[in-house]
Amino acid sequence: MNKPSLKQLIDRAKTTMVSRLGVDNPAIDALAAAIGGGNYGNYAYQDYLFKQMHPETANEDFLYLWAERFNTPRIAPLQASGFVKFETAFSVNLPAGIVLQTTNGNKYTTTDSGLSDNPIACRCDLPGVAGNLSAGVKLAMLTALPGVSPSNIVVISMGGGSDAEDIEHWRGRVVTGFNEKYMVGRREDYAFWAMSAHPSVGFAYAQDNYPGIGQVTVYFGAKSRDVSLDLDTIDLVQSYLDSKRLAGCHVHAVNASPTPIDIILSGINDVYMRERVKSAIDAMLIAKLGSREAVTPSEIMLAVTSITTSFGLIAPTTPIVPGQGNVIVLGDILWQ
Repeated sequence: MNKPSLKQLIDRAKTTMVSRLGVDNPAIDALAAAIGGGNYGNYAYQDYLFKQMHPETANEDFLYLWAERFNTPRIAPLQASGFVKFETAFSVNLPAGIVLQTTNGNKYTTTDSGLSDNPIACRCDLPGVAGNLSAGVKLAMLTALPGVSPSNIVVISMGGGSDAEDIEHWRGRVVTGFNEKYMVGRREDYAFWAMSAHPSVGFAYAQDNYPGIGQVTVYFGAKSRDVSLDLDTIDLVQSYLDSKRLAGCHVHAVNASPTPIDIILSGINDVYMRERVKSAIDAMLIAKLGSREAVTPSEIMLAVTSITTSFGLIAPTTPIVPGQGNVIVLGDILWQ
């Protein structure tokens, strides 16, 4: 819709009044401004309503309505969970509900009771990626227990935490649901379900009848050079796919493996320019993650050309096809 500007609407109103009344004075200017402003508001409201008619342009509130219609709810934030190990002078029976804390104030609570000789299940109190911890991180107890070292609780694993699904990631799923209407278990449906399982899943593709007849293998990963997701996230994807799969079909959730490619470029000597070129190539390859199409020399040249035209591509000279279960990411760039 071609929406006129506020000035055009004011000028249009003034021209009409002057031609009909034969008067041009400050009062006419004020009336024209009021009429033009009102019409401008009407145009803006019509434009707003038009955008809400399509999930591609709807705002967040209306996107929830579209999502409900096509059964693509926004993925809620998830709490990190895993196991911790307590240091004790002797075997202690630990109750559930022990509150632990990191040095930056994040709190975790044990969800199971058990003997201190064994790992204890634990979960972050708040959802979000900030709750994920690396193995070996130490936590401290807020309330002391007899026989337990209060500041030497070691994380064995703590992952699966995620923030609320990014709105554009969610919008893409809603648009897919809008276009497809119904998911019936086609190969592309399994990829869609994998991306609906967790906000960290940035791409997915499926191979049907693999590794055998009646089986589907779904490869997926994060939309970054390091496509790897943690085991907790992989388990969540597997569980979600199992809940959606057709009866009699076995589905396997597999984290895709990155295949780094090395690139040789000549004629670019400036260090700052090299970093920009590297970022452009990296962004191009990340955008293609999940695509089964080959990465071609032409695509690499186009990415570099967006930064500079003074260069030479030495390698690769032929298209690079991703293997099954693999996605192509940037390795090293050699400068000549």
